[in-house]
Amino acid sequence: MTLEEFLSFLTKFIYALVALITLVDWLRHRDRTRLDIALVFVSLAATIIVQSFQGLIGVKWLWLEKLGSLAVISQPYFLLRLAQYFRPVQKLSQSAALLGLAFSWIALLLYSQPLPLPITLFLIVYFVIVEVYATYILVQGALTISGITGKRLRLASAGSGLLASLFIVGIVLIVFGQAAAESPALQSGFASLIQVIAILSGLSYYFGFAPPRWLIRSWQLNELHLFLQQIARQPEGHNQATIFQQLSASAMRTVGGAEAVIAHWDPTAKHLNLTISSEPSLQVENLETESVIIGRVWRQQRGMVASVPHELGPATADWAERIEAQTLLIVPVISSLRSWGLLIVALRYAPLFATDDIDMLTLLAEQSTIPLDHTLLITELQSANQSLEQHVAKRTSQLVTINKQLEVENTERKIAEEKILHINEELEQRVVERTQRLEDANQELVNSRKEIQGILDSMATLNAKVALDGTLLFANKIATQAAGVTFEELMKTNFLEGKWWTFDPEVQTRVKNAFAEAVSGIKISYDEKIFVFGQILAISFSLTPMLGSDDHVEYVLAEARDISKLKQIEESLQAKTIQLEAANRELESFSYSVSHDLRAPLRTIDGFSQAILEDYSDKLPEEGRAHLDRVRKATQNMANLIDDLLNLSRVTRAPLRSEPIDLSKFAAEIYDDLQRNHPERNVKFTIAENLKAKGDPHLIQDVLENFINNAWKFTSKRDQALIEFGSKRENDESIYFIRDNGAGFDMAYANKLFGAFQRLHSTSEFPGTGIGLATVQRIINRHGGRVWAESIIDQGTTFYFTLG
Repeated sequence: MTLEEFLSFLTKFIYALVALITLVDWLRHRDRTRLDIALVFVSLAATIIVQSFQGLIGVKWLWLEKLGSLAVISQPYFLLRLAQYFRPVQKLSQSAALLGLAFSWIALLLYSQPLPLPITLFLIVYFVIVEVYATYILVQGALTISGITGKRLRLASAGSGLLASLFIVGIVLIVFGQAAAESPALQSGFASLIQVIAILSGLSYYFGFAPPRWLIRSWQLNELHLFLQQIARQPEGHNQATIFQQLSASAMRTVGGAEAVIAHWDPTAKHLNLTISSEPSLQVENLETESVIIGRVWRQQRGMVASVPHELGPATADWAERIEAQTLLIVPVISSLRSWGLLIVALRYAPLFATDDIDMLTLLAEQSTIPLDHTLLITELQSANQSLEQHVAKRTSQLVTINKQLEVENTERKIAEEKILHINEELEQRVVERTQRLEDANQELVNSRKEIQGILDSMATLNAKVALDGTLLFANKIATQAAGVTFEELMKTNFLEGKWWTFDPEVQTRVKNAFAEAVSGIKISYDEKIFVFGQILAISFSLTPMLGSDDHVEYVLAEARDISKLKQIEESLQAKTIQLEAANRELESFSYSVSHDLRAPLRTIDGFSQAILEDYSDKLPEEGRAHLDRVRKATQNMANLIDDLLNLSRVTRAPLRSEPIDLSKFAAEIYDDLQRNHPERNVKFTIAENLKAKGDPHLIQDVLENFINNAWKFTSKRDQALIEFGSKRENDESIYFIRDNGAGFDMAYANKLFGAFQRLHSTSEFPGTGIGLATVQRIINRHGGRVWAESIIDQGTTFYFTLG
């Protein structure tokens, strides 16, 4: 299997896999959100499915292929529908996308394969525009939504952007199809590029919309790790309100929520109290009595999603609409000891990943119950101790009284002592039980920390936790292996003094300076060298300051990623670029030298031909004089070609200046010279006023002379010639144009227009060397601009150009 075949198979497999996963997910849950996601990926994989089915049965059905094409062209519209979950789409844009989709369907149904070039270009441009617009909306959502949802949206945006770029490459292939067809290497490179972009797009979509369970779990564990870190940084005597506050903040960050409230259950009053409220406020009475779904969550003890306002009571819906929420995520906070209350997170969008969001919030709620139970047990233990002290004091008082009556009430004293002993045993048993519960809760915290450490050890990057003085507090497994020592030995080594930096004093100095900036609160990221695994590697190095509860830097997280292979590839590309530039300079120098060396023999041929005509004209027959005239004309034409070649070489070699240019003035001067030299011509020349630009004056004047001379030449057979020089504004870019009503040309040969010696008309019809437009293209390219043409045979031509 070749590389192209492997890439093609991998592309089809990825898109088919994502389509299957999203389709099965919709069939399992049958809701509108999952249907919209499934439509996006089933439409993308439709052509792959059709091709595979036809290859399996050995029969090609035209209607089935058209059905696959109709599905693929619908993908941008489905993606735009999906983007509406996060940002409103203007009705005009929706209507335009739907109208473009309808036109695309009609074109695919009316025309058979291969489609005409204009239809193909329209379909690709429609696909790219709608795809880019939908990507733009997804990017806006990704930039405003944090947590796991934000990560998945950024991956989905990347997938859409890559898919749009895939079709842009398709446009490039269509425009330069002839050049690609003539170069097998270029054609193979484009094919591989398209496959790689398609694979990256499919992977981005896969990890954004249908990620594997282990990846979702990894994201969730990362969010859980941050939550547990915040809880762990709280002072030892933190209360329930503090834990609820941390839970509320983590919940909003994790799912990108706009607001979060926590209703704390009071088991004594049998009533919910809003421990963490919001602005505007939500009344507890409304929460308990009006919202049916909230009551269902409380009874069934499982998380649910509520739409605003359909599944809420009037007052609760009014509160949600005042904070511009579209959805409520409601999760119970319960433990084995008691029910603590409800966590309610308001979202300003309809969640695409509601199940994952509920799972994440449930995980946070479950973990928050550990410290909550811990504080409850401590409170109960303190209450029990106070009760014990009061009870002992009371019994002591009774004992004093009993001692005074010992002689007469000995029996009663024994009974009282037995009661006291029994009470003490009960109290001791309760203390033992509470102590065991505390130990179990602490063990759960230890297990959670071990799980997080296991995740860090499984990462491929070198990670370390460093104190502000450089002392190593923690290093993951691969970092320990890279250092080549045991974990205990590594922890005794200062991070800034280890052999991984000291092999090069300059490297160590840079790292120390970067660490000092990180300690001051600045995140540092740059490329560095490191000595690990017995060798020097190039790494992507970052230092992230971690803040404590007082907003001061508590410690620094260091991370290193191996980029040695990437550096080697960059160096190889740079060397090849230098070689290519040298070859181009040698080729230009050779062309310039050859052009100069050809002048002398041409002058000799022309001179002797003229001498023969002047000295022996009366002795030569008419046919002989005609032959000599043709020789002179050919040598003069060759001299013109050499001049044009030298001019082309000058354009390439001359240093480029950049200064303000009055294009209108240049055009007027060129027209005046042409009118003086050809007074017999009737030409209407229109020049837009005040056309300004920046560039090299001499080179830009050459561009205008070539364009205007071409327009003058190709309108020579018109009784009333029209030439116009103007500009227009598109996409914040100035586009200049020269339009005429001359002979025009067939756009099928437009790809030859700017090649050297490429002519679309014979020299007998319109004289010229075919170098002018090649010169124009090089000048425009050197200015960072573009040049192209539009033409209709016998109706005229318009040349467009920009100047970067």
